[in-house]
Amino acid sequence: MAEPSAAAAGQAPGTSQSAAATAVVLYKAPPAWSLPSFSVGCLQVEAYLRLAKVAFAVQECVAPSASPTGQVPALDTSADLVGADAAAAHLPLPLAELAAARTMIDYLKHKVVNLDRGLSTAQRAEAAAFTALVEARLQPALVYSSWCEGEAYAAHTRPAYGAGIPFSFFVLRSQRRALLQRFAATTASQVYAGATEALDALAQRLGAAAPGGQFFFGSQPSTLDALLFGCLSFLRSSPAVHPQLAAKLQSTPVLGAYVDRLAAAADVSTPAVSAADAELDWSAWGASAEDKYSKARSEKESDLQRKGRRWLLCAAAAIAAYIVASGQYIQLDLGLHDMRQYTNARPARLRVQAVQQGGDDLSRKFAEAARKMNVKLPEVEAQNVATQAPPRFTQSRGGWNDGSSAADKVRRQEQQLLSAWTSERGMQLAAGSTIVLVLLLLFAAGGPPSDARCTLPWC
Repeated sequence: MAEPSAAAAGQAPGTSQSAAATAVVLYKAPPAWSLPSFSVGCLQVEAYLRLAKVAFAVQECVAPSASPTGQVPALDTSADLVGADAAAAHLPLPLAELAAARTMIDYLKHKVVNLDRGLSTAQRAEAAAFTALVEARLQPALVYSSWCEGEAYAAHTRPAYGAGIPFSFFVLRSQRRALLQRFAATTASQVYAGATEALDALAQRLGAAAPGGQFFFGSQPSTLDALLFGCLSFLRSSPAVHPQLAAKLQSTPVLGAYVDRLAAAADVSTPAVSAADAELDWSAWGASAEDKYSKARSEKESDLQRKGRRWLLCAAAAIAAYIVASGQYIQLDLGLHDMRQYTNARPARLRVQAVQQGGDDLSRKFAEAARKMNVKLPEVEAQNVATQAPPRFTQSRGGWNDGSSAADKVRRQEQQLLSAWTSERGMQLAAGSTIVLVLLLLFAAGGPPSDARCTLPWC
């Protein structure tokens, strides 16, 4: 992607973008604690865009899943979608955000605007050294303070991150557990001591710089300025930071003045344009109903929804056809059920008949006679049917062992049906019918809608 035009590059960040087309869309975590975002990685990427004077719009994502990459921060440049790479997929959430920010800043340096293009060889080496110091000492301390300190995590980090995440208590708890395992070999005092050393080194370098310099390397911003602004502004404003680190920053005026200069240069007090309000000729965000892209987009969206519903119906029909035609999941047991229902109902019929013939007196006398006879009456036999072996089907006439012709017929039909469904020929016919049905439904649904930005083989 070519560098922005002079008009776009000279535009003040956060101002109206009616005169210059938006170059990128930044997907970031929402603002919090007087910061543009509660994510250090999002702060770093937005600071780079603002210092580079790149025309951009923002889309706040209450959950990482709202981003097109499934992670914040993320960049959509119309030509590319930039975010966390595969190597960062196994990282806990805050470390993955920092890795995504590093990837996105590298992309901006090579494809959009390189803030380090004016640095000398010695300055580039110094910038690399301080970048390694920030990534090895300062950023881990911010992560540890926000996630591993129980009080800060419960009071500030979990409410901020969990606002839009389903089952946030369990999801964030697993993220915190993974971070605790990463810091298992390090104590809190060691982490904060390393961050303090990094702050001292930064303060010493900034204090020794020539007076009047607005940025780390003088009058021109660099990538290091964006990284430091994300860390130091979070360190100064976030309530999740450990008091030891917050006190260290407050006791170092040179660092506080440096953060103030970066905030003024980046104009962070002016909110960035929302993606819904920006002029995005290449995106569905913010397009008016009258522009020349609206009709094409609406047609594509309708085609996508229509074919999406057809594909869902195809999947449901295939599953239903397999279940019904295979005969492996639907089984009949009507014969045994009907027989048990019939035998269990016999005592009730005998009792009802006795009551109708003689009332309660006859019923009582019937029970007394049963006790005196000392034989098994039909109602007693019927009650014991459930404990006996189930009736079996035989090839002789009247095959049920109790001579029930209705149950014999049901059982014979059941066996014939199951035999037909589970036979080899029946299984072949069922599989063939299912395949033919799926192919017909896919033919009726058609292929997925085409998109010029799609790079998949079937697009």
